[in-house]
Amino acid sequence: MHNQNHNNSKNKLSKLKEILNCIKFKTTISKDNLKPEVILLIYQRPHKLKSILEAFSEQSFKDFKINILNNNFSKKEEINQIANNFPNLNITLEHSIENQGSKAKFIVAKKSKGNPLIFIDDDMIPHQDFVEYMIEEHKKFGEKYILGWFSFIFKKEDFDSHEWPNIYEEADYIGSGSMILDRTIIDNTKELQNIPEYAKKAEDLWLSSIARKKGYNLVRIKQKVNHFPDNQDQYLQLEKGKENYKNKLFKILRKSGWRLIKDNKTNHTIPIH
Repeated sequence: MHNQNHNNSKNKLSKLKEILNCIKFKTTISKDNLKPEVILLIYQRPHKLKSILEAFSEQSFKDFKINILNNNFSKKEEINQIANNFPNLNITLEHSIENQGSKAKFIVAKKSKGNPLIFIDDDMIPHQDFVEYMIEEHKKFGEKYILGWFSFIFKKEDFDSHEWPNIYEEADYIGSGSMILDRTIIDNTKELQNIPEYAKKAEDLWLSSIARKKGYNLVRIKQKVNHFPDNQDQYLQLEKGKENYKNKLFKILRKSGWRLIKDNKTNHTIPIH
């Protein structure tokens, strides 16, 4: 009888610990209230759109929307034809008369209705589990984290003097292609809709500095895209042959108070709940 009571008490204690653990790590993000939307800009790579949409057609997670902005108006008909071949996908397609540059992705994000927002560039082909993985990581970390694979830590006062953080390690900078964030930073940050002239060609640096100032954590996650860089990026078309504009902006942002991880000198591996 004594052993039976002891076992009952032990089982109750184990159950209580299980409940407390669930409460401790519970977040406000649940699968039921997620309505993910993808943000994609097209400029010099309309020929890649078919492959990108084919990959999105084969995603393991199906319930998402794709918002496409075409920054190359001369390719309007070609892009319309490609998008029309994917009736199974929920696509909103917009054409811009002028090349607005990569800053336009935040304007598209503001117009969207869903949450979270997943960004991908037109030189990336998503893996089959891309959307599912991004959502699961977003649920795991929460609203105050911006997650992406193209991430840097800066060791010196120079944009080009960077290192890749380890997976699930905090970063100073996240490239805005292949990242996921909660839309609250888009909705509540007017600086992302009105990027100043000196920063408009480096929206990723601009976002990274603003996010850290607002208390967001930037974290590197696994790469779930195939990346095909080809020197056709929009910023290269906007400013050819000039001084490294990202390094110029990096120094401007540092002077304006952008704090880097090296300023704190602490361990920045992020615990996963």
